[in-house]
Amino acid sequence: MRKYELTLTSSYVQDWDFPMAIRELIQNGVDQETVNPNAAFTIEYVDGFIRFTNRNTRLRCNTLLLGRSSKQRSDETVGQFGEGYKIAALVLTRLGKPFVIHNNGKNEVWTCRFVNSQRWAERILTFFVEDLPSPSDDLVIEVGNVTEDEWESLSDIWLGFQDYQAIDTSYGQILTDEDQKDRVYVNGLYIQCNSSMEYGYNFKPEYLTLERDRKSCSSWDAERITSKMIQEAQEKGLLSDEAVYEMLEEGKDDISNAGWGLDGVQREQMAEKFMAAFDEKHQDDFDTDIPEAKRVPIPVAGTSDYRKVTAYGGNPVFVPSTTHRLVDHIAEQRMKDLMDCSAESESLTVKEQLERWKEFYEAYLPNGAAEELERILSQM
Repeated sequence: MRKYELTLTSSYVQDWDFPMAIRELIQNGVDQETVNPNAAFTIEYVDGFIRFTNRNTRLRCNTLLLGRSSKQRSDETVGQFGEGYKIAALVLTRLGKPFVIHNNGKNEVWTCRFVNSQRWAERILTFFVEDLPSPSDDLVIEVGNVTEDEWESLSDIWLGFQDYQAIDTSYGQILTDEDQKDRVYVNGLYIQCNSSMEYGYNFKPEYLTLERDRKSCSSWDAERITSKMIQEAQEKGLLSDEAVYEMLEEGKDDISNAGWGLDGVQREQMAEKFMAAFDEKHQDDFDTDIPEAKRVPIPVAGTSDYRKVTAYGGNPVFVPSTTHRLVDHIAEQRMKDLMDCSAESESLTVKEQLERWKEFYEAYLPNGAAEELERILSQM
C-alpha cells in the first residue's frame, strides 16, 4: 500500500458544507465528460452511498498535487484549478463521510483519512492507494454515510437532478420554468449571480468566467451574455416578440446589456422590433389633425428629455435607461423630426426661442449662468 500526504490540514475551508463538497465532485464528473465524450458521467444514490462514475477514466497519483489536474486546461470546463476532488475529499472526511476512489482503470482503490504527520507536525489529509484487480475501466468515486435528507438537499445544485424546460442557444440554455427564474448555472452547476432575471440561464463555460471560488460570477458578464441569448432566441422565433418587449419595458437584467452588448446588426434588429410594439402601444392616433411627428411616441429616460419633448408638443414615454440605450438613435431622430415640425408650424420670437432653450438646458448651465440669462430675457 502506498501513502500520499497532502498539504491540507483538517481545518482547511471550514466554511464548506456537504452540498459544496458534492458540487465539486459533480463538477469534476461533468467536466471530464465535456473534454472526453467517452467518459460518460452518471451519479446514483443507493443504500446511503453516492457514486459518481465516469466511464473509461483513470486517475494518476500526481493529480493529488494541488494545482495539478487530469483535465487539460479548457474553456469548456468549469473547474480549472486542479483542486476539486481533493478539497471535496477533505470536507467529506471531516464530516464523517467515507471517501473512496475506485480507480478501476489502474486496478487501484484509494481511501483517505486524517493522519498526524510527523513531517509537518499537523493533522493532514492522507490518501492510501491499494492495488486491487478490477474488470472495469471506469472511475467511481464513492461517498458513504449519506442520509436521504442529505441526498435530497442536493436537488438545487445541479440541473441533472431536475426536469426542466429550456430554449437552446449558442451560448447555453434559457430556462423557462417559473421555479428557475433568477437561477444561474454553468454547465449545469448552480452559481450565485446578483441579478434580477426574468428567466434562468445555463451558460456554456466558455462564455462565462467564474470567480476564483467557482461558485459565483460577475453579474455584468452574465447580463452581457443573457442579452445575446435573448436576441438569438427572439430572432429564431423561440422567444416571442411580446415577451422580449415586456422585458425591455420593465428593464429586466436579462436584457439590460442589449444597448452595448450586442453587435450592430443584432442591436438594430432588437431595437426595430421593440419600437414596432412600442409605437403600437403608445402612439396617439386620436387626433389626426396633429402632425405625425407630434403623435409618434418618443422614448425618454429622464425628466429633462421628458420636458423637452413636451415643450415641443411631442409624445414622451418613459422607458428604463438600459432600454433607452438600445433605442437612443431612434429617439434622437424622432426628436429632430419633432423640432423640425415645430419650427415649420410655430412662429416664435427670439425671446420665446431663448426661453424655451433655457427651459431645456438650464440644468446644464454653470452656476450663475441661468440667473444671468434670466436677467437678459427680462430686458427683452
